[in-house]
Amino acid sequence: MVDCWKAELSEHARKNLQRLLRRKTWQSAFDDILKMLGLRKGLPLSRMHHIMDTHCDEEILRYLDHIKAVWYFLVGNSNYALSNVDEQMVEVLEFSAPLASLEDLSWLQGEFNAGRIFKSYTDRERKDIFERLQQIRGLIPGLTSFQCNIKYVSAVVGSLRSL
Repeated sequence: MVDCWKAELSEHARKNLQRLLRRKTWQSAFDDILKMLGLRKGLPLSRMHHIMDTHCDEEILRYLDHIKAVWYFLVGNSNYALSNVDEQMVEVLEFSAPLASLEDLSWLQGEFNAGRIFKSYTDRERKDIFERLQQIRGLIPGLTSFQCNIKYVSAVVGSLRSL
């Protein structure tokens, strides 16, 4: 994963990547998530220093594990299916709550039925994914929602530091 990023990085992002690579548990967590090509867009390395500066490693690793668990569950724990998760799928599903919101569920069902998401999957796979989708409690996470939540964590950390 690292080599594909390095070629396009600014100096600032390169420094952030160096910091990330020194944290082996973080590197492993991000490697697991970034196997899904569709999730990569949600992680700009230029913002990584904000995440690392919270020093909330345990919570951050737990959130990253949650992202991984949800997406692996969605595709039936298939590494092949994971590799076919694209940006459009992530954009459609992230921030939705199909178990809690009938509106989200109805809209997602329309997207599935029209074949606009999970296009490269068989009808059976798509049916199975939709059934699993209906079992996910809370919002479907991704790296964009992760970044949004980190903003709140950073604000709390900043407040506590000033005490």
